[in-house]
Amino acid sequence: MSSSLPGPLSAVSWRPPVRALTDEIALDRSLVAIFVASRLLIVLAAIVAEYLLPRNPLLIPGDGAPILTSLTSWDGWYYLGIVRDGYQTAPVDGAYSNVAFA
Repeated sequence: MSSSLPGPLSAVSWRPPVRALTDEIALDRSLVAIFVASRLLIVLAAIVAEYLLPRNPLLIPGDGAPILTSLTSWDGWYYLGIVRDGYQTAPVDGAYSNVAFA
């Protein structure tokens, strides 16, 4: 009895299409290095702000977890509100609206 199914999976050659795709979307190494360095710089700044600088007691963080306290303060608080509730035309904090972050 003959089967219409293809042979073993190893017989199917999928490597050339995958190689062509990775060649098409290959990223520039310097661009990736700049991106990684910028993310490390942000995390380093958050660590410094979290553990070495005195905190403003009036500043309300969006999250109480370590490092996230610094990353979700200031404008981060508005971004968290946008993610949670969407954009608000009415003021969300005093006279400030989060529409400015659109």
